Amino acid sequence: MSGTFFHSILPEDVPAEYRDLADSLGLDGFLRLTRLRGGQSLYIPKTESLEREARDRDIRARFDGGNFRALGIRFGLSERQIRKILSGTRS
Repeated sequence: MSGTFFHSILPEDVPAEYRDLADSLGLDGFLRLTRLRGGQSLYIPKTESLEREARDRDIRARFDGGNFRALGIRFGLSERQIRKILSGTRS
């Protein structure tokens, strides 16, 4: 990373409200994030949202043209929910 003082930044230089993020990412990861998105608002999706996308992809991959009920049972969803996922109308 370039920058005159980049390598002299210490964990205590990170504002208190961001220290948990710096601890989780590591100082180098946090500093990379500041280079990429510093000064911008950043939305970070919930893990559940990412898991839902992966689940829906799995459902679409396992769909054989008529196994709505079996997919519902496997994933703990109703047939209607399965149909919405497959049609792309799930909200």
